[in-house]
Formats: sequence, structure tokens, C-alpha cells
Amino acid sequence: MAGTTSTIRQLCAFTVVLHISLMHFHSAGAALHSSVDTQHGLVGTAVTLGCSYTLPSTHAENIDVWWKVSKNGVSETLFASQNDAVTKRTRGFSVDEARLLKGDASLHVENTTISDEGVYSCGVIIQPDQYDRTVHLKLSARPLVSLPELVTVMTGEEKTLRCDITKFYPEQLKVTWKTEAGTESAQWDVCTGVPVPNSDGTFSVSSRITVKAERLKSDVTLYECQIQHRSFSELYRQSVSVTVEAPVQPYNTLALIAGTVISSVFFTVLAIGGAVMVYRHLHAVPPTVSDIVKPDIIYAKTPTKLSCTVRGVQPKHLKIQWYKKPTCNSGAAGITETDPLIGMEDLQDLTQLESEENVHISTITLKLTVDDDNRGYCCVVHCGNRKIIRNTTVRIQVPPDLLQISSQPQIPKLGQPLVLCCRIEKFYPEDVRLEWHRQGTELLQPATQFGPFSDHEKMYSLWSKTELMVASVAIGTVCTCRVYHSSFPAPFYKDVPYHINTDGQPPNVAFIKCDPLQPQLGTECTLNLCVKDFCPDPVTITWFQDGEKISDGAFDSPASLNVNGLYSMWTFLKLTPSKQNLSSAFKCVVEHSAQTEPEERQFTLAHLMKV
Repeated sequence: MAGTTSTIRQLCAFTVVLHISLMHFHSAGAALHSSVDTQHGLVGTAVTLGCSYTLPSTHAENIDVWWKVSKNGVSETLFASQNDAVTKRTRGFSVDEARLLKGDASLHVENTTISDEGVYSCGVIIQPDQYDRTVHLKLSARPLVSLPELVTVMTGEEKTLRCDITKFYPEQLKVTWKTEAGTESAQWDVCTGVPVPNSDGTFSVSSRITVKAERLKSDVTLYECQIQHRSFSELYRQSVSVTVEAPVQPYNTLALIAGTVISSVFFTVLAIGGAVMVYRHLHAVPPTVSDIVKPDIIYAKTPTKLSCTVRGVQPKHLKIQWYKKPTCNSGAAGITETDPLIGMEDLQDLTQLESEENVHISTITLKLTVDDDNRGYCCVVHCGNRKIIRNTTVRIQVPPDLLQISSQPQIPKLGQPLVLCCRIEKFYPEDVRLEWHRQGTELLQPATQFGPFSDHEKMYSLWSKTELMVASVAIGTVCTCRVYHSSFPAPFYKDVPYHINTDGQPPNVAFIKCDPLQPQLGTECTLNLCVKDFCPDPVTITWFQDGEKISDGAFDSPASLNVNGLYSMWTFLKLTPSKQNLSSAFKCVVEHSAQTEPEERQFTLAHLMKV
């Protein structure tokens, strides 16, 4: 993660420096024209990334043009032309040189592949003007879907329907099974695997649903495999017809005659036996088994409990097993009547069972990682000859480790541009959305986003920047970067605020505390003081004892940047209390450029000591 964090910080620094350079260029009489867009395309097709500009009336031949692409923090030049002379061409990428003198430097990408996805930048300099455009090219590969058109299931049996989805990109894809009535099938009947990467960068996955004949309300039922993916403009549907047929029962006259004779002879015995069987059947009420209960949000590396409740059965007749599915893509991932243990990991050592009369709660405690995302878990309830199965799938979340706004310049200047950069680091899954707001409601545009970038731990990081002019009416304004991510509880976003203050922010100085709370004579203790929410970061802290400056034992922590763009730090004073300094007055003086006067905090040990 250190490499990713360093890359993001370098990108932030580079962009800020670039903006300052362009601002200087603008102040010298140049006109700067910028735009930031996102463009979508399909893998295997040609894509044109537009870049247009206005030609001056004279010296139109003096044009510098370049195209660059950035992938995972690495930049590569694809095309460069200086004064009508091409200095760089990359195979597969082309610019129509004849149109450069017509104000068009569009980049053509032939026969796109997944590796062509990235952030493309176009730059055009026609003195004294400069044009730049940034395009985030997102490519998609439409999945191939395979599902049989007709399936037959015999009365009293069940059948597994399989929807194979292959060759799609990006990985994010949602599969839902619905019946012709539009109702969604029960979750525990569905098993959707984890997308498996292919050699060409695409993904494949299979989704299965178990259909039981007794649940179907008609002889022919339509099941629909519905797929949501970025490559589809609307929900994709493919259906299969399920037909229920009764098994053929041969008619045997000889067996009927023999059965009649035997029934006549043993009528009394059979009548008694039948009565006993009916009694047992009426009293053998099947147990009820709930769906698997899981938390609304499952965080990585945090103990997570899955539970299943069984009612209406005595403990001695009950056995509950838990399994982890390695994947649902293999044929062994589903549970069959013949061998329910194929391809699954037994988790019996992690389970607990709590029973009260005929109510039993089976719980399994797991500590999951991002490798378990979209993993299937299964609870199998055995009651006599009955076996009841419940399935669930877990989605893993990791909230951002860092949410922080920095600014350039550090202290805004009236009448000058202000660049704000919001960093979001170490989160999972990849899907995240950022918005910039002014005073909580007004949307700030334009905003540029780079990332998400992944690291070796499968964590993602990104940063976003926006720019505004600092006017007198802007002083005191709160700019907010709103981050939407599935790891956040309702309302599913977090705000990172930044206060525009051209004078800097004076520190908020806490009161002096002692560690330990009750120091003892002859034993070292530490006085500590928190200085927070100040800007800029230089601050001067001085400790005094009875009016004299202390040089030994005093030290400060480095100033750290908070999420709101302000700084905080700690200051410490180590000492060993003696009877001579028991009543001494200790003082800490904090000086900062945004203060009207230094701020002081005083402290004595006498009220804490036990002499």
C-alpha cells in the first residue's frame, strides 16, 4: 500500500504544480481551455477520443499536440507533434494529421482491448493559447449468456438450471432469477459463483437455481435469468421454460390380482398397520428452518456471525452442519441429494448451538477477508430422514483507511485560484462515487478523479480534485467532498469538510493532562497537551517552570494533517516529581501566525499528588 499511497501523493503534487504553472501562463495573457470527461466503449470496437481547439487567424502551423495515457500511475506518450512534425507514434493509436490545421486532434484507438482502459490526456499549445482535455476511457465487454430453452422436471423431483455468463468486463455483474409472474426466486434456491478471470482479462461466472416440481404452480413455468452489467444499456433477460411431467406407471394385472388376494387374507393386519402409519404421518410435522441471518454490512477482519434457526424438533433428532463453498462455478459447488459434501469445506469446529425446548439456533463465527467476497456458505439441517438446506452469499466491505482534504496553496489567497484535493485510501470494493459541494448544496464543477488504483492487498485508493476562485464572499465557505461507498452505514456516505479561511486557522489548545493521572514522588510522569485544528502547520510551543524556560524533557510530535485540511499535534514534558517541584507552576505557551496573541495553559502537580 505504501507504493500506491506514494503514487497518489505524487499525482496530487504533480497536478497542483501543473495547475500553478498553467495559472502563471494564464496570468501572462494566455487563454487556458480545459475539460474533463468520461467516455465508454465496447471491447473490440474502435473508439475516438475528441480533442478540439480554435485556430488563430495567423501562424496556425505552429501547433504542439500530444496525447498521453495514464494507467496505475504510469504515464505513456502515444502521439506527439511539434510544429507540424510528428515526433512520436504508438501502434494502434492514430491522429489524423491533416485535421490538426482544422482544429481537430482526436485520437483514434483501433480494435480496443481491456488493456486500453485508462486516463487519456490531450494537450494543444498554439501560442499564446493552450488547450487540454482529460478523458477517462472505460471499456466494457458484453457477456455471452448460455441457458437452455426447455427443461423437464418429473413430479416429486428437482432440477438445477444453469445460466453460464462468459467473456464479460468489468468484473462487477449482478444476476437475478425471476419467474414469469415477476417475483424474485427465494435466495436460498440460487447459487451464483465468484467471477473467474480469463486469460484475456475478461471474466466468467455461472449462476444456478434449484427448481422443485412441487413448488411450480402450473405445468409450464418460465424462469428468467436477468443480468445487470455496465455493457448493457438496460436489464438483459434470457428465459427457460420448465415443464412438469408425471412419471409413467405401468399397469400390472397379475400384481393387482395378487395384491387383492393378499389384502383379503390379511385385511385386519393391514388395517391396523395402516392406522399406525397414518397416525405417525399426521404427527410427524416437519421442522421449520429460517433463512441464514447475517449482518447488513460485513467488514473484513471483523468477527462475523451467521445464524440459522430451527423450530419444531427435539434436540436428539437434530443435526446441523455448516459448509464453506470454494466456488459455485464448478459442478461440485452445489449440494446434491447423493453427496452433499462434494467440494465443500466442513466448518463444524466453528459452530455453536443454543437450544431451548424445540427451538434451536445454530451460529457460526467467521473472520473474513476480501478473498471471501461473494463466497457462498451453506447450513444443512438433518432431522430424521429429512434434509433441509439454506444458502447465503457474503459481500465483504472495507471502509477507507484515510479520508483527507489538502489544498494548494495551503492558505487561500483572495482573488487567487484554490485547488482542493481529496484522498481516499485502502477501501474495498472498488465502486465509489465522489461529489464536491459548496455550503452543503451547490455542486462544484468541474471535478477530476484519478483511480481507483488497486494494490497487492486488493485494496483501492483514489483522489479527486476541484478548483475555485477565492472571492471575498467565499471566505468562511465550507467545501465538502462527499464520498459514497457501500462500507458506510445509512445514509451510505461520509462528508469531508474544508473551511476557506484566508487568515489561517488559530489552534484549538486543550488543557494540560498528566500521565499517570495520579503521579508519585520519585516516579517519572508526562504532562501532555493537544494542539489541534490549525493552519498553516508551523507552530511554536514553549514549556516553562515557575517562569523559567524548560529545555530538557520537552518534545513535540510532528504536525499531522486532519481530514478537514487542518493540522493537529501533541506536546509533551517528561519529569520526575520531587518535593521541591511539587508546588511548581508549569506553563505551556502556544504561538501561531493566525493568533492575535499567544495562548497559555498552566498546571500544578500538588492537587494530584499523594504525599
